[in-house]
Amino acid sequence: MTWLTEAALRRRAGVTLFERGGRCVGDVADVAEEAGTVTATVLSSTGSGATYRVRLDQRDGEPAGNCDCPHGLEGHFCKHCVAVGLRLIGGSSLRATPPPSEVLPGQQQQWQAVEVFLAGRHPYELVELLRDAAQDDPALCHRLWLLATASDPTQLRKQAERLEEGYGAGAGATYAERARAIVFAFSHQPAAHHAAAQEGLRLVVQRLLDAVDQETEHCEPGETTADDDAPVLAVLSVAWREHLRLCQVTPPDAVRLAQWFVGIRLEHPHHGYRFPASDLASLDRVLTACREALATIEGASAQQQTLREEVLEAGGDTDEHVALLAADLSTYRSYARVAEVLVAASRIEEAVGWLERARNPGVKLGDDPRPVAELLAVLYTRQGRLADALQVRRRHFASARTEAAYRALREAASLAGADWPRLRDEALDLLRRTAGPGLPPDTPGGWTATTGPHARSVYTLVHLLIEEGAPDEAWDVARRHGCTGATLVKAANARAVSHPEDAIAVYWSLVDEAFEFHGRDRNRSYERIASLLFVLKDLITRSGGDFRRELATFKVTHSRKRNLIEELARRGL
Repeated sequence: MTWLTEAALRRRAGVTLFERGGRCVGDVADVAEEAGTVTATVLSSTGSGATYRVRLDQRDGEPAGNCDCPHGLEGHFCKHCVAVGLRLIGGSSLRATPPPSEVLPGQQQQWQAVEVFLAGRHPYELVELLRDAAQDDPALCHRLWLLATASDPTQLRKQAERLEEGYGAGAGATYAERARAIVFAFSHQPAAHHAAAQEGLRLVVQRLLDAVDQETEHCEPGETTADDDAPVLAVLSVAWREHLRLCQVTPPDAVRLAQWFVGIRLEHPHHGYRFPASDLASLDRVLTACREALATIEGASAQQQTLREEVLEAGGDTDEHVALLAADLSTYRSYARVAEVLVAASRIEEAVGWLERARNPGVKLGDDPRPVAELLAVLYTRQGRLADALQVRRRHFASARTEAAYRALREAASLAGADWPRLRDEALDLLRRTAGPGLPPDTPGGWTATTGPHARSVYTLVHLLIEEGAPDEAWDVARRHGCTGATLVKAANARAVSHPEDAIAVYWSLVDEAFEFHGRDRNRSYERIASLLFVLKDLITRSGGDFRRELATFKVTHSRKRNLIEELARRGL
């Protein structure tokens, strides 16, 4: 599989997902390969015990994949696809310079020839070759020097301390190469120096985080450091993984590691996902030490609360996790979080109890009740309490009045064997009442955008009437309430099936909007107008009108817009 390389996976997924996928390699199982296609399962990183099915193959020489995780179902090349690819490669990501198979996919045969050549050389010849190469390549020379001094952790630490210098605009790749060489040297320390190597790798992580964040702070508005940061963040991920590997081999000082971990997580909160507390779960007493370290910190910032929750979740301390969350039950979301923790621990009855409390909390909660309603309905359904699940969905639709809540109500009614036509009419009547009568369609001044507290009911009602096969009423509601944008177009398209003449004015208004909002890309605006005119051609023709005459008038009006006239001619208009 010459198409499957670390570089190709990084290109396909992006730096962030590539790094996340690297942390999931150990969760890959059931790998099977047949006719160039790979299938595997990956354990969810949420702790729920769920597994995702991944399928990898290639398209036009690049990795392609499918996964049934939520991100993958949206069509993305997710972290689970990356994890399976890295598992297949099985190579180290510590290479300072990737082999030609990664840099130049089309020259795989050349690299294979180099390997054969090197394998057949006498050690003395290899020494000569490497010495000559190092004389011509300062980066390679520095890398070899670090390896040569690997028995002296003090010297390596000095090199790591110097990483606070040398990073700036355009220097990302060079700086990352320096850091990668230091990480490589630390990772090859003998067992007797593992404790010092662990400290050294933590210093590297700290220096890289400081460098990236400082460079970001110095950016001018509109500038980005993404290109420089990408190689540095890749080395950061490698340094963290190597640190964890050494900790597995030689148990670290739990208190020192915990204090350092809490410090970098609070100092660099935006990078927290790179260092999840779950990475420390297999290290003896480290999570306990993290809890103790957090307990000594004064204040209660959002970052501290998040880290406390994460540490408790990683340690499987369900009761303490619940107690922490239950200290603040001022929102529906806080009740839902308690329930989610209990569900993850398979304590369904307790989760249901918390969610039922949230439905009658005794005080006004200041956020959207949807998280509680969604989870409670799911748990009721899992318990076979289908009538209760239906009641939750009805109550939620009455307050939310959204399309998603309506469809969830319909699904719950189907599962419960309820009278859906009656419930459907009840739901639509609620939307009609809250939307109000609107204005007569021929009110002077034309259509105006619907605003105010009833707008949500109006737009939801229009979409659902179309979905339920009532396009004429949907059209009437859209006109009376001054719907605009995609809702008006959707209503016009549904109406045009039987009354094309009613949609004509809507599409001419879209043409006018395209002229007004072309922004900097005028030619793209003209392409949009040409597409709209094709729709108008169909509508006017089906209405018995003369599209040729109207098009001729349009061209005369805009005859000075040469690019527009050329675009129309190109489209055959």
